[in-house]
Amino acid sequence: MLEEELAPIVRATRVDHVWHAGLTMLGVAAALGRPDLAFAMPTPATRWSPDVGAELAGAFRDLAQDAVPAQGSIQAGVDALTRNGFLWHANQVRVLGALALTRVAPGDEAAELARAADDWFAGIGATGWSAVARGVLRRLGRRAPSRLGSGSGDL
Repeated sequence: MLEEELAPIVRATRVDHVWHAGLTMLGVAAALGRPDLAFAMPTPATRWSPDVGAELAGAFRDLAQDAVPAQGSIQAGVDALTRNGFLWHANQVRVLGALALTRVAPGDEAAELARAADDWFAGIGATGWSAVARGVLRRLGRRAPSRLGSGSGDL
């Protein structure tokens, strides 16, 4: 069940990053299709780019209401987070956006977000997040890369 998959995300969200916690919770609400949760959350603003928080919040609120956000709005937020050095958060947004899009508008945009997140999380050894991203790809009927152990290196 999707709620069970998202539970570790909710538990692990750091409250010391209030804007990130708000953004994560909006993403969870969008993935679950829970507008009641999405509209209970304040719009996450950031001191480095208030528009990014507002744009992503709008996209996630649209998704929570089963409406399709503007094409590329999630990736635009990811790009802004990445430019500002928030790589982990950017890839969390990719996963949550892909989950929400899978529910509302399954297709290439969701698959591209999930694949990019899987590649990034697998590259840093974050197997849990990588597995969630691969699960999105499977829900979309796409091939998900096999992420077997790192092997024995040069042996």
